[in-house]
Amino acid sequence: MLVAAAAFFWGLTGAVAKYFFNQALSPLVLVTVRLSLSGLILLLIIFLRHPRLLRLHPGDIGKMVIFGIFGMSCVQFLYLYTISQLNVATAVFLQYLGPAFIALYAVFWNRERLSRHSLSALLLALGGSALIVAGQSLAGLSGHWIGLLTGFISALAMSFYIIYGKVLLNQYNSWVVLGYGLLFGAVPFWFLEPPWVIYGSHYSGQIWLFFGYIVIFSTLVPFGLAFMGLRYLKPAPASITMMLEPVIAGVTAYLLLGELLNGWQLAGCSLILAAVVILNLEHQPAGASPRSASTDDRKIPVCK
Repeated sequence: MLVAAAAFFWGLTGAVAKYFFNQALSPLVLVTVRLSLSGLILLLIIFLRHPRLLRLHPGDIGKMVIFGIFGMSCVQFLYLYTISQLNVATAVFLQYLGPAFIALYAVFWNRERLSRHSLSALLLALGGSALIVAGQSLAGLSGHWIGLLTGFISALAMSFYIIYGKVLLNQYNSWVVLGYGLLFGAVPFWFLEPPWVIYGSHYSGQIWLFFGYIVIFSTLVPFGLAFMGLRYLKPAPASITMMLEPVIAGVTAYLLLGELLNGWQLAGCSLILAAVVILNLEHQPAGASPRSASTDDRKIPVCK
């Protein structure tokens, strides 16, 4: 239930963000506010409760910066920008290609053997993405090729975020990695959208409430729920439960924005979901009790 609640909050994010993008809010402004405030609030909470956890080894500062810029900031911005260009469900499902890219990384970089299950999942994921692209063209949105491109790149960024993040999680608390990742990820955007300029802009009260919603209910609360849920679930069922997110995103986008997926796109989304299920079930450890397999919260959930 904790992980499902996290997926629910993440699933709402896309449709709510798209609503405000339609009101001329820039994705660049939103990602700057989200990363900056979320990172500062989280690090402040850690500082007040467990300040020693914030200490970084000098040699790891650069690693944390790389994780923040090439992982966290890329995932956040590309995901939100894709939502601004395409319908919400398409953007979410394209990012769910991330597990397939992680499997490819394991094969070509770690020289792991590709099992029949992994091969089937990769073929399903590739076929699903092809159907989504075809459906997007048939829907008359073929001119939005930039959105399709950023959607694929966001999946690559998510793969890097998870793979590289695990290196840091071997040494630091998951909340510390998340907090530094958010804050360091915000720094490049400060040169494009300085926080003091955003603060001085004449945004309406509704926009500022939306900023607060994104920081609290789309970032801090769902991550808290997901981390707590991982204490009781193995990573595989937790990841599959998180797949409620694209379903919730699609339903919310229909109710709030009137967005629909055509048959080709629905078929492509179904294939990607099937691929993620196969990949997660294949890597689920056998014979471990739920409690013993869940006490390790070093797995970073997908950051939406």
